[in-house]
Amino acid sequence: MKTDAPSTQPSTSSREQFFELNYPLLREQTPMKWMGRLFLRLTDGGYPRLVDLPTGAGKTDVVVIWVLALSWYGLDTAARKPVPRRLIWVINRRVLVQQVFRLAGKLQGKLSGAGGDRCTLSDVREGLARLSGEPADILRVIQLRGQLVDDREWSVAPSVPQLIIGTVDQIGSRLLFQGYSLGKWSRPLQAALLGVDAWICLDEAHLVPAFVLTLRQTQRMIADEAHRTSNALFAVFERLPFWMTELSATPALPPPSAESAFRLLPDDEGDPRLQDRILAARTRRVSVRWLANTEKSEEVIEKAAAELEGKVEAVAVFVRAPKDANKIAAGLTKRFNKERVLKITGRLRGYERDRLERQKVFERFGPAEEGDQAGGAKETVFLVGTAAAEVGLDADAAAIVCDFASLPTLLQRLGRLDRRGCLSRRFSDGECEAPPTMTIFAKREETRPDIQMRVRKLAQELGAEKDDLPASLLVGTRWKEATAKSKEAEIEVPEAEDKKAKDVDPSEIVRAATRGVLLGGGQDGSDAVKVGAQPPSTWLKHPLSCVTGGPVAVPPLTAAVVEHWSGTTDPRSAFLPVHPFLYGILPDPEGTPLVSVAFRLEMDALAAAPSDEDDEYQGQTAETQVREIFRRFPPQRAEFHLVSLGDAREWFSTPEASGIPVAFFDGEECSVTWDHRDKTSLRPGATLILPTLARASVSKLLESANDPKDERASRDVLEGVSTQHPRYWRRIVQVEPGDYRLKSEDGASRFEAIEAAEKSHAVPHRAAVPEPPHGTTWQVRSWALRIGTDAFRFEYLKPRREVQSQLLAEHLERAEKDAARIARTLAPDNGFLRSLLVEAAKVHDEGKRNWKWQRAMGNPDCTNPVAKPVKRPASTGGFRHEWESLLRMRTCSPDVPESLSESDAQHWFDLWPHLVAAHHGHLRPWLSDNGFAHEVGKQQQSALRLESAERFVRLQRHLGPWRLAYLEGLLKAVDVAASQATELEESDEQ
Repeated sequence: MKTDAPSTQPSTSSREQFFELNYPLLREQTPMKWMGRLFLRLTDGGYPRLVDLPTGAGKTDVVVIWVLALSWYGLDTAARKPVPRRLIWVINRRVLVQQVFRLAGKLQGKLSGAGGDRCTLSDVREGLARLSGEPADILRVIQLRGQLVDDREWSVAPSVPQLIIGTVDQIGSRLLFQGYSLGKWSRPLQAALLGVDAWICLDEAHLVPAFVLTLRQTQRMIADEAHRTSNALFAVFERLPFWMTELSATPALPPPSAESAFRLLPDDEGDPRLQDRILAARTRRVSVRWLANTEKSEEVIEKAAAELEGKVEAVAVFVRAPKDANKIAAGLTKRFNKERVLKITGRLRGYERDRLERQKVFERFGPAEEGDQAGGAKETVFLVGTAAAEVGLDADAAAIVCDFASLPTLLQRLGRLDRRGCLSRRFSDGECEAPPTMTIFAKREETRPDIQMRVRKLAQELGAEKDDLPASLLVGTRWKEATAKSKEAEIEVPEAEDKKAKDVDPSEIVRAATRGVLLGGGQDGSDAVKVGAQPPSTWLKHPLSCVTGGPVAVPPLTAAVVEHWSGTTDPRSAFLPVHPFLYGILPDPEGTPLVSVAFRLEMDALAAAPSDEDDEYQGQTAETQVREIFRRFPPQRAEFHLVSLGDAREWFSTPEASGIPVAFFDGEECSVTWDHRDKTSLRPGATLILPTLARASVSKLLESANDPKDERASRDVLEGVSTQHPRYWRRIVQVEPGDYRLKSEDGASRFEAIEAAEKSHAVPHRAAVPEPPHGTTWQVRSWALRIGTDAFRFEYLKPRREVQSQLLAEHLERAEKDAARIARTLAPDNGFLRSLLVEAAKVHDEGKRNWKWQRAMGNPDCTNPVAKPVKRPASTGGFRHEWESLLRMRTCSPDVPESLSESDAQHWFDLWPHLVAAHHGHLRPWLSDNGFAHEVGKQQQSALRLESAERFVRLQRHLGPWRLAYLEGLLKAVDVAASQATELEESDEQ
């Protein structure tokens, strides 16, 4: 029996055999033909810029193909083409592809040997282990989204293969050095790991064309970095490529290049696993029904959905407005019962999303293996949702009823219809009367007389040739072609004087163009209620089909912009947000800038503060305590409601919001304000923390959230989301009864006022919140806060860090060994990288020898300096130990490879001090005044400070932002590995 011991040759003799043997072991099914072709393409060192496969063709299996291609490369890295260690799967926040997470979990189980495949998958495990350098850590799955707590250990494991799944907001902001809610230490580190040795796959790319254009610009910039890299480092980064692929069944933009697209071949139609899916694409129908002027769309849609009762098993209802979804869901619930109707009308917190998957209706819309397996007919179930809902159904919905929307949204809805082709096969075999159909209800609105003028003006503005396009990268040539005079087009552009054309309204053009696409030649101009159903394949043949999503405009991503973002010395500028680069600069309701809103019980200490605000409780004001709590125990993404920036600004201006304390958290510090006239902190990615007692005043703020009128939306859900590997836990004990009490249910808590009749029976009690997981040693920190006349003790439990007493000399010795290990794993034969990391590791913490740092860390004996605090750290007054390290390095003589050329040696001597100076995120490019070592004269420090800033600029221009940050990240990984801590703390170590 084959073991996992390293071998010189894999047990399979060819790539084809390797793939054909191991894919069925990972997936328990045979691969489709296109999967083998893609595997060969990846292992040849190429990759598709566009994966254009039909709905249901299994695009998600790109993850499996990547795992196998990566393991094949790992078996012989010296002779084979490199494959990136990290696959970043980006999901638009409007679409949550649950199958990616299920698939990832199954892959991890298989590779861990949980299914008895440890020996049969030994070649795959061995290849991944060689790349990782850690046989027990060969594949990690990270979710950069709200459902689970962010696992930040991924960012200090540069050699470990990782599948990173996140949203456009989370991945896009991180890639561009502006990671939401991240501090100085993490922003450049995570940008580097997403831009080096990484493959970004953007799923459903047609929904976010602006982000596609930004990614294309980013890819060009990263490719340009290769031409500037020194010869010695070029060999390192050549083995750490950056790939970017768009995945879509309906691409909305011109492909990057014809030869870079990956599509099905004629031979694929005979693939048994694809036949039903291809049949579904030909069988599905779309019916457009006109609404009379007196009809209300929500009433008609509800009735149409109800009429499908007993005819199909699962009906999906999609509408644009949450209020319409609420009415339709209420009507269906009244007709049937609440156990058969599920409503999803907004961006869900991780708390709600986690519980959503437990619902029976949701399971009925899931894959067959996870649904109800009972035989016989089932009652019809209904899912009612909005286009902005964060749930993409990996489902076989038998029918869809919806309102009119833009073509990309309609195509996205259509992708939920008979996804696997089961119903289409039954129709083809004569087992059912009607094909799977999506019915669109639209109002026959009068076309505004100036719409043609607006189209003409827009065509003129965007119709320049490619070389003459403005820097905003407007996709204009398609609009010019589509809006030109044509007998085939539904919109003709008459001659008219420019002065008669009004301002362009893209939404009107999109609406007119979408109708032209959907109706094609079938629009008869009569008042007929129904236009004959037609196959969606006819849509894409229409000259307007490629532009009905509207023109796409994004700001130019220049080197100056990225270099500005990559610096961490100054606070991030409110005048250069990252959001337009993710969602474009034209109005887009579904891509509007978002802010995060969390409700915390601690804020109730401010909302229900006694009238005498100056009174301190146990030595500190409530605000001081709350700010300290949030600094140490900040809100987690799973607690966040995501609301539009416009809604937040509008709410701030209402009388209901006045007087409600709001905490702003920027990822590092927390500030509290009662003055809602100051909206400077309201910017994309901002985090607002509100009291639960404000629930009566936040319905407007939570308008786009699920069930904004439900009081559960404004509850504190910390305990409800901290159930899997919690970073910290919290429990609350009432020590003095008064006017309030705490109510908790399933980890969602809120304070409520006690009625006068109940006050006489009020006694101190402990809230019924879940207990922290067993098997962990917890350290406790508590604060006492008043809620009105009550007193509560807030206790915070954090997993105790198993940190042994570590002397500085021991830490530096361990760092040296870890540096050699990481360099050997990433670039086995590169002396430049190995010597650079080892020599930087030897001195990276030398500044901790300074008496200021030792005293602040609780060590009175400076002759035996420690590397980690021996007790709770005290303030150092801003002193930075890495600055002191930089000063001490001036007398060091590093061991530099003699084989380096003169230019490579200069780059080595530039990188060596820079990595030490920047390994905590500061000195990019300079250090604030209070971080200096005061024993050294100001004049000398000013010269060194200028020298450091010039060195950073010089290195960044030479290597590029991502590659320079990557080298910094390697030293950060070394420092963490040598710290002997079982838990990574991303706090900015002093």
